[in-house]
This record gives sequence, structure tokens and C-alpha cells, in this order.
Amino acid sequence: MIKRSLAAAASAAALASVVVTVPPAHAEGAGKCNPDRGEACLFYNSGQGGAYYGTNKTTAYTSTMRFGGGGNGNGVPVKNNAASVINFSFDHFLVIDYNSSNRCAYACQKITPHRSTNLNSTLKNNNAAQHWLRSD
Repeated sequence: MIKRSLAAAASAAALASVVVTVPPAHAEGAGKCNPDRGEACLFYNSGQGGAYYGTNKTTAYTSTMRFGGGGNGNGVPVKNNAASVINFSFDHFLVIDYNSSNRCAYACQKITPHRSTNLNSTLKNNNAAQHWLRSD
């Protein structure tokens, strides 16, 4: 009887850990770009091709942020590997930064709201961060 109770408790705990670790359906990241959330969608290839990564946050790209969705670049880190981008925001400029500081200290590129473009020659494969500017 005690063995059955312990086995049932262990099964319940294992199930609870699975339920807790399931990501939300609207998660951002590798292989996810959500136009409805105004995300930036970075692509591994020029012309918005290959694997992609989406986020609507101001962030310095980290080694855990990786392109997904299949195709060229799948699994490659976003930092210093993006070639093109879509800005799905309707009211904010997306700024891609050369440095992780989000300050355009060396170089940056401002992308108009709801526009896609290739990164310029300085930032292509040299992207370290992104931030947003209101487009009043």
C-alpha cells in the first residue's frame, strides 16, 4: 500500500513538472515572429530568408537566443548573425545596434515601423542588440 502511494505521488510530481515547463502559446523566440505583437523578426539570410527569431523587447542578444523555423541558420545564435529584419510595430522604429549597449555608440540602423529591410553592410552579421524608438 505504501509503495503504491509513493508511486502515485512520484507520478503526480513528474506530471506537474511537465505541465509547469510547457511554454505559453504566444512565446517569442526561435522560429516565432508575431505581427500582432509588434515584434522585430530577424532573419539569418538577406531578403528575409532562412531561419528567424522574433521578439518585441529591447534586448542585447545572448548566446541562448538562436534562429529557428528551419532553413539556413537554424540553431545559429542571433548575435552577430542576422542579415535582414522585419519591424512589425506600427508605431515604433526598431533600432539594431552594433554594440550590446543599445546606444548606437559605433553604428546602428533604424528601421521604419511595419517595414522589412536588409541590414546595412556595417551591421550585417554584426548585430548585438535592439531597442525601440517611438515614431511620433
